[in-house]
Amino acid sequence: MADSRRRLRPAMGRDTHIAAEGSMARRILSIKHLNSLPFSDEVGRRILLGLDPLIKAGLLEVDLKGVAQKPDYTLQFVKRGITGALHRTGCWVHPGTAGVSGTVNPDAVSMRNFCRDVHRCDTCEPLFRRVANELGKALADTALHEIAHLLGVNDGGDDGGGHTGDPGNVMFETRFHRDFSPLISDAKRTVKYRIVAGDSLSKIANRIGFVPPVGDWRTLYDFKGQDGKSNRALLRSGNPNLIFPNEEIWIPDATERLKYYRSVELQERSYSSEQLATMRRWIEEGQNILQTY
Repeated sequence: MADSRRRLRPAMGRDTHIAAEGSMARRILSIKHLNSLPFSDEVGRRILLGLDPLIKAGLLEVDLKGVAQKPDYTLQFVKRGITGALHRTGCWVHPGTAGVSGTVNPDAVSMRNFCRDVHRCDTCEPLFRRVANELGKALADTALHEIAHLLGVNDGGDDGGGHTGDPGNVMFETRFHRDFSPLISDAKRTVKYRIVAGDSLSKIANRIGFVPPVGDWRTLYDFKGQDGKSNRALLRSGNPNLIFPNEEIWIPDATERLKYYRSVELQERSYSSEQLATMRRWIEEGQNILQTY
């Protein structure tokens, strides 16, 4: 294995980050399909920056071209369909998982958006704008997250699976953040909607994305706003089938939710010392979440 790695190094050239001079890296991490991504240079740069402590320690080489013949670890960017009923409602794309150990779905990262009317694409805005320091950063953060899982960061944290609510940590997941609330219960980020002729709770719910499996008109009827009052309490008839023009109800504020998500998702991230220690140990022992050598 050692001899084959020495032969690989000249071929990989400048797209491989070599271990510190005078040391032999224990393992090779190969990144597959990086060049297919938007802002691939930025994604690669950020991956190397995040893994720099392991690279400098002489434990890891990173093959950004994905040409290593027998890498010890592989992280691949693979596009998967995310247009099913669970992942798209009109123009609103709300994919579930952006990655699993060893794999990142770039579409699940790039297509996620927030819509004021899920059936009008002109009301939708992507979570990550198509610039290097947003979409490129998000793709790199997702890759570093899944690499950490490959290298043993699968315990502890806020869920027992290695994840955290700290937006400055690579293992961040929004659902564990102290200010997170799901769409159907986010009373903090709400706005008043004035009912017009022809409206029904079903029509309004359909426009804002309260549709199965997310919710339905009943979800909207019980939805609470910033004042703590539910729409059930605000509608004067007491009958969800009888609403009147100019009545006001609470609905999710897509603009404020987008602002919140960007504020936490775009923070700079790094590994904690404990996470780095775990990855060091796994590399030294030749362990991989997908296979133990």
